[in-house]
Amino acid sequence: MKFTRFAQAAACIIVLTASNAGDAAVFSRFVSALPDARAEFEYAYRLSSGNTEMSGSGSVIFQGDAFVMKGDGLEVYCDGTDRWTVDRNAREAVAELFDRDNMDIFSNPALMAVNADGFFTAVSESSVSSNGKDIVRTVLAPKSNTGRVSSAFLDFSVGDGIPVPVGAHLTMEDGSVLDISISGFECMPAGDISFFSFDAGSLGEDFVVTDLR
Repeated sequence: MKFTRFAQAAACIIVLTASNAGDAAVFSRFVSALPDARAEFEYAYRLSSGNTEMSGSGSVIFQGDAFVMKGDGLEVYCDGTDRWTVDRNAREAVAELFDRDNMDIFSNPALMAVNADGFFTAVSESSVSSNGKDIVRTVLAPKSNTGRVSSAFLDFSVGDGIPVPVGAHLTMEDGSVLDISISGFECMPAGDISFFSFDAGSLGEDFVVTDLR
C-alpha cells in the first residue's frame, strides 16, 4: 500500500502549484492555467527498487486543494477540508482533516499537487526526445523538506495551447526510481467543490470506518 500511495502522490506532480518556476517558461505557462481550472488525467507507473519492480495505474481529478484519486484498489477523496481514503476490497475507510500547512509528503499523496512549492522548485527546461517525440523537460529541484526524493523532472508536450504533461520521473535517495506516464490530461473551468466531497453514507454497514478528525 505504501508504494501505491507514493505512486499516487508522484502522479500528482503534474498539477504542481509551484510559485517559483525559475527559468522554466513552459512550466510557468502550465502553472498559470491551473488556479481557475479543474484538471483530470490518467497515469501508469513503474517503481524499480533494487530487484523489486511494481507497476500500476490510476486516475486523478484536481481543483485547488480538492482532489479525487483512484488507483490500485485505493480511492482518495478530499474537498479541501476532509480527506477520505477508501479501500473497498478490505472494506476499510479512514477520515482525516486536511491540513495544508502541516502535511507529510509520504502520508498524504496529494502533497506534490497542492503544495508543490513547499517541496520543489522548477529550475530549468530543455528540449529533448522521448519515445521518438519532441518534448520539453522541466527539472525540479527538491527542497530540504522533500525527504526521500533526491531528484525529479516533468515532461510536457507543447503546442499552441496549455502545455500538456506526458510523464514524470523521480529518483529517491535509496536509488529507487519511479517513472510515470500520463495520458488524457484535460483542463476545464473549475466547478462546484462539492464534487470532491465523499458521502460516508454510501459505505456499507460492513465497512470499518476510522475517523481521525
